[in-house]
Amino acid sequence: MSDADQTGLDEVVKCPVSGCTLTVDIVLRSSDKVLIGAHQANLAQFSEGFPSSDVVTAPKEPVDLAESGDVLALLVHFMHKCRHPNLANLMKAKPPRKRLFALAEAAEKYMVYPAMSVCNLRIAERMEDDLLNTFAYATKFDYLDIADKVAPHLIDMNAALIRRSLAGAHSNVLLAWFCYREQFLEIADAMAADPQELSLEEVGGLPCTSDVALWRKFRNAVVAALPQTTNDRLGLLGYSVTRKGVGPQFVTECKVYKSLDLEKTCVSGICPVRARRWEAECSQALAEVRPFSTFLSHAAAPSETRNWNWIRIGGTDRR
Repeated sequence: MSDADQTGLDEVVKCPVSGCTLTVDIVLRSSDKVLIGAHQANLAQFSEGFPSSDVVTAPKEPVDLAESGDVLALLVHFMHKCRHPNLANLMKAKPPRKRLFALAEAAEKYMVYPAMSVCNLRIAERMEDDLLNTFAYATKFDYLDIADKVAPHLIDMNAALIRRSLAGAHSNVLLAWFCYREQFLEIADAMAADPQELSLEEVGGLPCTSDVALWRKFRNAVVAALPQTTNDRLGLLGYSVTRKGVGPQFVTECKVYKSLDLEKTCVSGICPVRARRWEAECSQALAEVRPFSTFLSHAAAPSETRNWNWIRIGGTDRR
């Protein structure tokens, strides 16, 4: 591009970075038709999604990109030697953090590493503000530490909603989520089932008839006090994992446990032992739940295609 062309661009389209004195030699046109002045050398230096001037010459016409004007303007800031935006305002955006996720998507697409890092930190620190989008972002771009933290929050969500949220994800992500959730479903069912019988060696003989009746009364009362649907029990399990870090004390904290006073009313002593084991078995199963990421296939998702689209619209390929 000639010096005269560059001067013309500077006069018509400005770089969004305040105080920038670099010559605008490439113009980006957003999906909402906003023109963003940029610098080909910076695009190549600070990202891996744009070719350098050694590969192609910049076209005279604007380069059409899929992102909105405000997102591209922010992204260009991260491709300058200047203070980067702190993105605090994006954290408060409505719908919840929509622009933050849009910026994160663009940063990953064009591999703008400074923006990738800042977006990742912001999304992770407030992940509970938008669990589904955070999970979709984390699984799409392989931030599995974030995905593992979000996954327990999602186990009681509607499966159809999860499926829609992961519509753009690699097929193994949805399968991995269902496999991960199945672990909790088994525990939720075990909470409402009869606990394992104690062996004769453990109890020192057969329980008396009154103890059998006492156990049945106690067990039925505990189950009645539990959330009555599997999905609600999943919610209880998810809350216990994410908020308390331990399994739900659904037996020993049940009112009937104290009102029946099994330690005193059970003649053989079997009932309190079995009650504690019931709760302990569920807690142990919860502690052994595998993280979501362990269910993902090692097959890599298809890589993003680099957006060297000015090669196709008039730039000269120098390779």
